[in-house]
Amino acid sequence: MAGANDVWLLLAAAEGRLGAYADGLMREGRRLADALEGDLTAILLGPDIDRLEETLGKFGVNRLYHQRDDSLADYHPEIYTALLGGLVQRHQPRLFLSLAASLGSDLMPRLAAAIGAPLVMNCSNIETAAEIEFTKRVQSGRLQATFTASGGGTNLATLDPEYLPDPEDAKRDTVTQRHEVTVELATIPTRLEITSRQKADPKTVDIREAEIVVALGNGVGAKENIAAYEQFAELIGAALGGSRPVIDSGVLPHKRQIGQTGRSISARLAILCGISGSEYFTKGIDQVATKIAINSDRDAAIFKHADLGIVADVNTLIANLTAHLKNGAKRGGGA
Repeated sequence: MAGANDVWLLLAAAEGRLGAYADGLMREGRRLADALEGDLTAILLGPDIDRLEETLGKFGVNRLYHQRDDSLADYHPEIYTALLGGLVQRHQPRLFLSLAASLGSDLMPRLAAAIGAPLVMNCSNIETAAEIEFTKRVQSGRLQATFTASGGGTNLATLDPEYLPDPEDAKRDTVTQRHEVTVELATIPTRLEITSRQKADPKTVDIREAEIVVALGNGVGAKENIAAYEQFAELIGAALGGSRPVIDSGVLPHKRQIGQTGRSISARLAILCGISGSEYFTKGIDQVATKIAINSDRDAAIFKHADLGIVADVNTLIANLTAHLKNGAKRGGGA
């Protein structure tokens, strides 16, 4: 049974794998559960997630609550709020955490209002002692604010992915107990009807949430070459990012910087163009599922971090790929 000192995590899964930054969130949840001397519970809503228990167990997750329903694959705020609100009120965990990403940022305020629980958004750190302290950055990161939760009851928080623990080998060997939730979704009253969904524009989406990323390094050369990469990225539905030297040159804004002093990405695919592979950059791509590196230097360090390495002039290769994609699109469209 769940206990009053337990820590709960809201996770997401798609195509048989956990969502972005799930491993960092589980590590942080395990740390806090240990400090509170409680269990760690994961919540997953949506289609079947067979075989994920083994992954959860490696990160110390004791319990999984799962509502198996294909209709939950798409987020509906009222249904998600009702489902989670019922679970939280029934089991009263000490902490309920999610990532400060699109799902958590919309859902957690709704859940806090529904169950009357305190919420701290965009936390950079959480510490537990006699009280629980939530720290978040304010004034564009120039200052830190600390909020204290005393007494019992459930506290909600969203965690900034940039401050999650660094990836490392999982050290736990926990047997995750799976509990099926069987709420009849048709009985949940809703006022909101979702008629369509539109994917975020790769040009504007937060690079941390992009599914495909084209990352640029010094090897792409002059600023005049960037337009070719913008065209390539648009054709494959990718977001553009860059290493620090590219950002410092003013080609891309700082929010597109990848690496230790920028942002960590968790894309399904990252195409690394003309990037040497310094440690400062590679820290930002640890959670990418598939990495393709293109560099004219066959000894470039980036190839040690890539799933596929291509030794070629990156500008020529991208130009050829772009032409091939455009010609294919024309043939497919009958033009």
